[in-house]
Amino acid sequence: LLAVDANTRNQWFQQFRSMVAAPQHFFACYNPFLSSMIEYQTGLALPIIRLHGLYTQVSAGYGRVQDSRDEILVVKGPNICIDSVCLLNRFMQNLANDPKDPNNPSSVVKFIGLDELG
Repeated sequence: LLAVDANTRNQWFQQFRSMVAAPQHFFACYNPFLSSMIEYQTGLALPIIRLHGLYTQVSAGYGRVQDSRDEILVVKGPNICIDSVCLLNRFMQNLANDPKDPNNPSSVVKFIGLDELG
């Protein structure tokens, strides 16, 4: 809605509502947060289809696997104001004084966005 001009916002909402109600269209959200945000703004509850990224053939588990790449896969949320991957990587870099120290978590762990894998 940030790109919708205030003068045409009501028209945009009416068109969106009519498209959601029409049987030839299908709308879904990829996470509960986005679905709740749309429901709050429009009154329309859209179904949620979770984004799994199975095509990446990446698996997750607890603990450290020997010879692993030490990357953590992150699915980015709908927040257009914050890049969660960048934020997490910057947080890890600031945990220690020396990012080149091999004992520093930021030098062995990197967050990767699902969209960065292609």
